Amino acid sequence: MTAAATAEDVGVNARLVAGSHATRSHADRQAGAPPGPAEPGASLMLVDGHHLRYRAHFGFARRVTGPSGEDLTGLFGFVALLRQAHREHCPGQEVFVVFDAEDGAADRAENVPGYKASRAGADHNPVVHLPAVKQALDAAGVRWLEQPGCEGDDVLATVARLDVITGRAVLVFSGDRDLYGLLDGQPVRALNTQLPAGRQLVTAADVAGADPHP
Repeated sequence: MTAAATAEDVGVNARLVAGSHATRSHADRQAGAPPGPAEPGASLMLVDGHHLRYRAHFGFARRVTGPSGEDLTGLFGFVALLRQAHREHCPGQEVFVVFDAEDGAADRAENVPGYKASRAGADHNPVVHLPAVKQALDAAGVRWLEQPGCEGDDVLATVARLDVITGRAVLVFSGDRDLYGLLDGQPVRALNTQLPAGRQLVTAADVAGADPHP
């Protein structure tokens, strides 16, 4: 893939992620209220931005580079994977992305011995692309939230529960199985596009081991 093609594809993918969603200011998306009630029956695609960033950076066999040789795989992959999931599984749904705050794990790390100690030597290169990922979401009119002092999965769970209370169906886009707890007795499904075709939409019945289609 050429550098020129990469830049064009990133731009096109970003514009198509949200479809016809209205563009709002950066401040509104970053610090504004989470999505609330919309049209009757409107659904929400809630994206685990942290998980998707790491999957995008490490999940492509071929690296995508820019004009100066910089590695853009994480940026390209994030937008491409999000666009594909939205188009194939929930076209027309509102998209809302949640990220970990830089200090999100600080409180637990201080109070829980050994919390995430195994990740101390992890490759954190995906973080480099975070500003560009946010800019791509801004360009697409996709709202995102990074709540200071909070980890993304906690924020995502809160947003999901609030939207369920208001009557919205929620689709959580993540491969993090810890989030499957949100599926318990709620109109929430998970989308894990790393699973085989036909099993990517996960329900409470699937998690419980029951046949969702008796």
